[in-house]
Amino acid sequence: MPRMRHLECSDCRSSVRVANTFNVNGEVLCEPCADKKVVEAQKAKGKLVVFRGKDPTICFKCSTDFGAQELPLLAGLHVCETCRQSILDFHYPAWLRTAAVALLALLVLSLFHGRSYFVAGQAYYKGKKLLDSGNAQGAVPYFEEALKVAVNSPEVAGNAALAYLKSGQPDPAYKVVKGQSFKNDDLYRTLTAEFDRWDRAATKADEAGKLYGESKYKEAAQRMHEAASAYPAFLGFEVQATVLDSSVAFSNGDYATMVRLSETLWTKDPGYYSAAALAGAYACVYASGGDETVKQKAMDTMAKAKTLVSSKEQQEDFQEWEPRFSHRIQTRQILTRDQYDALFRREKKTQEERQ
Repeated sequence: MPRMRHLECSDCRSSVRVANTFNVNGEVLCEPCADKKVVEAQKAKGKLVVFRGKDPTICFKCSTDFGAQELPLLAGLHVCETCRQSILDFHYPAWLRTAAVALLALLVLSLFHGRSYFVAGQAYYKGKKLLDSGNAQGAVPYFEEALKVAVNSPEVAGNAALAYLKSGQPDPAYKVVKGQSFKNDDLYRTLTAEFDRWDRAATKADEAGKLYGESKYKEAAQRMHEAASAYPAFLGFEVQATVLDSSVAFSNGDYATMVRLSETLWTKDPGYYSAAALAGAYACVYASGGDETVKQKAMDTMAKAKTLVSSKEQQEDFQEWEPRFSHRIQTRQILTRDQYDALFRREKKTQEERQ
């Protein structure tokens, strides 16, 4: 039978198994003497360091005594080879592994959502900074990014609407504030004032449209210029003002001015309507002077306008406008829409009714 290691107690001098000794402030003691020393140290409120003795020949797990053979350490504890292998080959239970996987998935999900909120916050900060510096158009993409996450935030929606309005985009501005509940604070008052400014300009534009319908071209153009001045961020008002100026020039027979205005309009807003207007202006100059170079410009521009048709409304407008344009080019007669309709379309309608 292996002989266990013993040490002598420094107080009572008794022989004690190493595993049953205690080290109190550097002294090796048996359990009764160790208890006495601890009480004395606590009463004196002095230093107290205590740890149990360890026999390097006894396995901490199975308590087997290996006599004179010192056991290797594992995580600071003496352990035999059998217990060492069982510890190293330990397998976590299935439920614990499943729980660990679930926790990891939750961690990844929380980090993903946290990142999206972080990105949205950064985007909002950049958009607000650009808006405050006067660059509303540059701020729009950042607010759109922030709205992907903070769609229900009145602060984000309100500032996004301001950016839309100040960059001449009223439709998305109305959409982004729809359903939002705002506090009566500085943001709300600023937003309300901006919407009011837009509404006043839009009202003038509507009045211009009515005047145009009454063939009051000069008054219509003046009212549209007022709308453009009231809300210069909206390019549409300026474009329509130029169109109405061109109508005034047409009614006055000033075809050179009509071309100049239409060329300016094409440069600012190169689309179907500006191309069709420029083709008509060139056709008037050709009809009044017979310059074949201008005729070719008119036909080329009209062909360009046809390629730019992108909606049902534009298609209907082109179908109405093309016969009048062709008549102007072929006959060199400059007829208004009403004059053309009176000569050709009403006559055609009468014939169809007779049939």
